Amino acid sequence: MVSELLPKALRPVLTSACALVALTFGVAEQASAQGPGGAQPALVSIDLKGSNHYRCKTNLGGLLPTVEFQIAGQQLPQFVTSAAKLGTTIDADITYKNPSLFLTVSSTTVRAEYNGVTCGPTRTITFSPPLAPLETRTVTTQVGALPNRVDDGTLLVLTASTGIPLKLFLVYDSPRDQMNQPWLGMLQRACAWARGKSTPDEIAREVVFDFFYSQEAAYDSTVNNYFIPDTVTGTGTYLLTEWLNNSGYRMMDCKDVAGLTSLFLKAVGLQSEPEVWGEFSGVNDNNGNLIFWDFLTKPLCGIGSDSTDPANYNVYTFTHHAMVSLHNGNYADVAAAQQYHFSTFGGYWNPPCDWPFIGYWDIGLVVLPNPSNPKKYPISMLGMPVI
Repeated sequence: MVSELLPKALRPVLTSACALVALTFGVAEQASAQGPGGAQPALVSIDLKGSNHYRCKTNLGGLLPTVEFQIAGQQLPQFVTSAAKLGTTIDADITYKNPSLFLTVSSTTVRAEYNGVTCGPTRTITFSPPLAPLETRTVTTQVGALPNRVDDGTLLVLTASTGIPLKLFLVYDSPRDQMNQPWLGMLQRACAWARGKSTPDEIAREVVFDFFYSQEAAYDSTVNNYFIPDTVTGTGTYLLTEWLNNSGYRMMDCKDVAGLTSLFLKAVGLQSEPEVWGEFSGVNDNNGNLIFWDFLTKPLCGIGSDSTDPANYNVYTFTHHAMVSLHNGNYADVAAAQQYHFSTFGGYWNPPCDWPFIGYWDIGLVVLPNPSNPKKYPISMLGMPVI
């Protein structure tokens, strides 16, 4: 299982942003502490919930548990991973136990810190009726507000005598579509890449750049290894489990890269879709497959190569090319950096991110006629299931 954060050897300047919650509990029952009104209760468990909280999946696609319990004084180790939206409060069911043999508990307080900095107010929990000696009870309250940035730090939930640390990923918005229950490996990467960012444009750029420079993909224009198209259903399947459980450079074509980039963005709550574009000839072959005209590209440097070295730029012959449509209607081309500056757009990102699409990698068809505009590839990657 790949869980470590990625190297950034080729990435010039990186910051990252996102909000998601992975919870690791390691709290033994606390001894009775006397205070005003009686003993202070111990925290037994926390279950985050509500509209700003999202469950996670493992790198094998199975749902992770939502809460860690302490039974008969023994902590059951579980990695409880979930997601939370940046800048919000989270609903929480908190289970307390009164450790005293004699005293009742009428109230306590709960507060939270994120990476050592207080986030949100200190809230008073009132037990009505008071907690009886050795009684365990669950109350619903709120935690936060969380920082207004993508991040992957530690949320420490504190009551009067006990604290529980939670590994917390912050994401921009509700994880979407295939990532509505985001996979742990996708969050670990995307939130690290976008750490510190808070706007959709910033988050998308950081994810695109950092994936390109992550040393986890190498461009292969001849075969797709992870996006498996299905001409019968008109979509395809993404082998996400296989990608996450491999390591090092994975050989990927543009469809593999575009599909995975879209899933990274969806995991942190951004709208995106992989789209395949080409020059459609208007005819089909004997098997009913659509025929596309070949075209030459401008010099491209594929993902996995050093884009600062001019020797790594090559002209390719394509029949189609896959990119990622972004939340704002523009595109990202994560598979290939461009050798030439796109000065007409008033800015420059390499690999291209947040560009209006006008076929910028196309310098002319090998086979005529040349349609005036690229046509969208009819076997779309939209809505592809992940396994």
